[in-house]
Amino acid sequence: MKNEGYDISASEWEIMNTIWNKKLISANEVIEIVQQHKEWSPKTIRTLINRLYKKKFIDRTNRNKIFEYFPIVEEK
Repeated sequence: MKNEGYDISASEWEIMNTIWNKKLISANEVIEIVQQHKEWSPKTIRTLINRLYKKKFIDRTNRNKIFEYFPIVEEK
C-alpha cells in the first residue's frame, strides 16, 4: 500500500499501518510488532509515533499511566 494522499515518510507509514491494524495500541506493542520485521530501536519507533501524533494522524488516550494510540485518519 502506498502513502498516497498523506504527507508521511515510508517509516511513518510503517508505524501507521501497524496502528491501523490494531486500532488501539500502546507504544510498547507497536515496538514489539515492528521489531519483528525491522531492526529499528525502540527510541526510533517512539520518535516516529510522536511525529505521527504531532502531525495529527494519530491520537492517544491514557490508561493506567500508559498511552494507547489510535488512528484519527482513515486508511486509504
